[in-house]
Amino acid sequence: MSKHYDFICIGTGGAGNTAAFRLARDGKKVLICDYKHFGGTCAISGCDPKKVMITAAEFTDFQSRVMSKGVISEPATPSWKAMMAHKREFTDNHSDKLKYKYAKAGIDYLDGKASFTGEKSLKIGDDEFTFDMAFVGTGSTPLKLPFEGFEHVCTNECFLNLDALPNRILFIGGGYISVEFANIASAFGAEVTIVQVDTRLVPEFDNDIVDVLTESLLEKGVILKTGARVDSITRSGDGYKVFIRTRDGVVTRDVDLVVHGAGRVANLDGLGLENANIETSRRGIIVNEFMQTTNESVYAGGDCTDTEGYMLSPIAFMEGYIAAGNMLEGNKRTANYNNIGTVMFNVPSISSVGYTEKRAKEIGLDFRVNFQRTDHWFTSFRTMEKFSAYKVLIDNKTNQILGVHLIGPHADDVINVFVVAMNQGMTIYDLKKTIYAYPTASSDIIHMLG
Repeated sequence: MSKHYDFICIGTGGAGNTAAFRLARDGKKVLICDYKHFGGTCAISGCDPKKVMITAAEFTDFQSRVMSKGVISEPATPSWKAMMAHKREFTDNHSDKLKYKYAKAGIDYLDGKASFTGEKSLKIGDDEFTFDMAFVGTGSTPLKLPFEGFEHVCTNECFLNLDALPNRILFIGGGYISVEFANIASAFGAEVTIVQVDTRLVPEFDNDIVDVLTESLLEKGVILKTGARVDSITRSGDGYKVFIRTRDGVVTRDVDLVVHGAGRVANLDGLGLENANIETSRRGIIVNEFMQTTNESVYAGGDCTDTEGYMLSPIAFMEGYIAAGNMLEGNKRTANYNNIGTVMFNVPSISSVGYTEKRAKEIGLDFRVNFQRTDHWFTSFRTMEKFSAYKVLIDNKTNQILGVHLIGPHADDVINVFVVAMNQGMTIYDLKKTIYAYPTASSDIIHMLG
């Protein structure tokens, strides 16, 4: 006998949880399930634990800057074991805390992998269920890379749960994951190499800001191999030999660990979507503007869909909330992907919202650019940070901001002021006449606007 629910949510990450709690708040009978730790990638093996570990990188980086001025003479040595234990204080009980919240909200939960058996039915393990509506929020998974020896590669889950940090680490890919993890590994004394197919790191960010980022990595001793790709990986003693194809031919590096940071794809394996008449594209589950799939009884959100923009937790939260509202009240709400801020936790952080200069030129916008390195500004001087800069794109007709790109102290927070300003249609004059607390990083905004 199958059991019936008003709503079933598959996946307990940002999208699935947001949808489930919204649906339960309306008094509906809701079931949520997951086959991994409850909480999703962001909370268990992504954004949150990564940022905990980045704290150590920020400390060691600041320590080196202070030492360069003679303020301290003896460096402290960070402990990977102790920092990992601190991280686990957050991740190890997160699932139990979430299950407590489910129970309190009246949401049933079940450990197991879901697979659709029909348009309004599915199985979780050996248990069968029917539903009025379902939501899919299964997130993303590392892209399978087409080279020999891929089975030797460590994923984000593996890296963020290492009991000990190897001495020599190679990261495949030059995006968010690799750059952030490279900062962490380097801070704890590992020899770090990044292999990137593109000629630049994180190509989605502004070129001038990435140039400053690249300088910061090189000063840390990170070895960058751009315009290159991994051809194969073989075992070599207790470690690995990585064969890298560069513009000058194939070179090798002997390392103790190879980490996959070369992209993620929608996590759809085993869902039986075809049984529910749910269509997919190369990017993920196809949804309309209301987050509804090709099966009108099933909605989806987060990294598992083919919606536009980055794979970002706030986007997953938004899509889960919008989908739940439409599941309850009919298709009325749509997602707004305009001017969503993003941060990459390099040390120092880089952040962005809106158009890059390259993209603005490509689509023919009429704008001016304010760009400057700011190592001589007080905010950077105070923290002895020499890798800082900003770029602001301003519409020549309206004086509204088209894009902002930052690197330096507190770039991860200052960007949110620009996110609000751009979404509210504020002009540079609105921002310039605002009185900011001083001296703060946000008070630098008026000097970025010309």
